[in-house]
Amino acid sequence: MGAFWPCIVSKHAWAYRAEDDGYSAQAQKLKHVVLHQGKMLGGGSSSSFLVYGRSKNLSCGDWDVPGWGFDDLYPYYLKVEDLQVPDIINSPDNVHHSQSGPIILTTHGPETGFTDTEDDMLTGFSQLGYERLNDANNPNTLGFGPAQLNADQKGFRTSTAINYLLPIKDRKNLFLLKNTLASKIVFNGTRAVGVEVIRESGETQVFYANKEVISSAGSYRTPQLLMLSGIGPKAHLTDLGIEVLADLPVGLNLKELADIPLFMTGNQGLLSATQLASATLNLDSFPLPVVDGWFSLNNNCQCPDFRIYPLTFGAASPFSTVGCNLLFNLETSACNALTLANTVKDVVFHQILLGSPKSSGNVTLRSLDPKDPPRVFTGFFSSDEDLTRMAEGVKRIARLKDTPTYKDYGAEIVDLELQQCKDYEFGTPT
Repeated sequence: MGAFWPCIVSKHAWAYRAEDDGYSAQAQKLKHVVLHQGKMLGGGSSSSFLVYGRSKNLSCGDWDVPGWGFDDLYPYYLKVEDLQVPDIINSPDNVHHSQSGPIILTTHGPETGFTDTEDDMLTGFSQLGYERLNDANNPNTLGFGPAQLNADQKGFRTSTAINYLLPIKDRKNLFLLKNTLASKIVFNGTRAVGVEVIRESGETQVFYANKEVISSAGSYRTPQLLMLSGIGPKAHLTDLGIEVLADLPVGLNLKELADIPLFMTGNQGLLSATQLASATLNLDSFPLPVVDGWFSLNNNCQCPDFRIYPLTFGAASPFSTVGCNLLFNLETSACNALTLANTVKDVVFHQILLGSPKSSGNVTLRSLDPKDPPRVFTGFFSSDEDLTRMAEGVKRIARLKDTPTYKDYGAEIVDLELQQCKDYEFGTPT
């Protein structure tokens, strides 16, 4: 049973820190973006925040990678899913899903006490002009709907570890090493024939393959592993004294999704004491009201410019403090401002993710030691177009406070009192 977010800064996570580029993330502690990845069986599926999101079958010509289009991925979405949401199963949206895969998908039911709050958030987005969806993962339209969670009906997390590995753990042809770090791919000429690993004891071992070697170490570790093995940009490998087996653009063109948190206070006590207790105690499920959706900056087209996961923290919620300090890693003064705003009022948190960024970053080696984390440059907002789009997206979501539903809640945007913005008047366009 995985928890909601206790693993984001612990021995169970690869808490990489992006390099300070002197431009982005300047309001975060030490000016670093913390890059969270699961360091456990199941990887990120065992430590993520449980929201299951798919891409849209809506392209504006800005993501053209052979083999990674929606039509390429769609069969695998269906292969993965065991949808258990009656409102979708008993509707025309059912054709976009499967009920035969290993990963169970659910939404919050009435028993959680969260559905009324989720309904209010969805009403606010409808009043802003966005379509209300029965199925947030409908591939053919933008809009907002109840978030789908990779958790079963009892609230237990479903993950690749639990739903793929556990059922086959007794197979004679399956052997799995825990607490073991892949340090190099072994080659015979230019053919991969095995993997060198470092065991928990510090012992180095080599395992040879009869058929193939699959590298699946994530967006940061996979390039590191390849470059340590001699596959990567020739100049970079040569500088580190690594023999070059293949001069390839490994680690280049990293596409990370920049996100901006926007917090709004609501009335006192939108969430009941029972809901707050559930949110605090039931960390095995997604313990907060949450919805999911995409929107476009151009109301006349269906370009998926932004994805948002709005959720509501009850008054005096521990999640506002934990999320601000650990997830977003914001400066202490900003987190103190959020905690103060949340003392007697609920907070609606909007995580605004920029889709299809033009900006690119890269991953390089820090040293020859595989235990050293790679150097990650996110490249956030290295394209002026991304910065302009993000600013417009944040302003669009800020208009929620003027919708009838949010007005009824007395919604106000929380001033995080960022030192970087001290010379500007809060709430003004410039």
